[in-house]
Amino acid sequence: MNKQKEKFNGLNTQIEGENDRKIKLGRRDSEHEASIEKEKADLITKEKTLSTRQRAINDHVSNIRQRESEKQLNNERLRFSQRRASSLRDQIDQDKKSANADCRDPEPAKRRISAQGILTEISQKAESIKAEFETQKIATAQLQVDVDALRQQRDPSRKSTFRSTKVLKYARSRSLP
Repeated sequence: MNKQKEKFNGLNTQIEGENDRKIKLGRRDSEHEASIEKEKADLITKEKTLSTRQRAINDHVSNIRQRESEKQLNNERLRFSQRRASSLRDQIDQDKKSANADCRDPEPAKRRISAQGILTEISQKAESIKAEFETQKIATAQLQVDVDALRQQRDPSRKSTFRSTKVLKYARSRSLP
């Protein structure tokens, strides 16, 4: 009978030990679940921040592309104006030669004055386009600096999000039975 009592007490002690272990495991699982939920919330916040920053970068890139397109258009206008100015200079030179040959005819003089006026107008437009081009060039450079700064801000957030995702996956894999 004493042996049975001892066996019974031993089994009770073992059951109490297993119950204590079960309670500890339950607490640990609850703590892990709480930690996972907190990391999920942090990850969602970081992903939203990353999304916002990526949208801002995309907006800047779009703005830069638009400015580069305008820059190319202005370059084409400038080249056209320069070709036109060169053509008009040639015409003026021909008119001067013609005027020297026939000083009495007033028509070449009128064409020369008209050509000089057109040349002056085109030269002014070319200067205006050059100034606009330089302004856009400076603005494009500033936008590129802004985009680079945003990318530098985004990179740590992406790394942190990546690390958090790895930790979350690891924690999930550890908590699964």
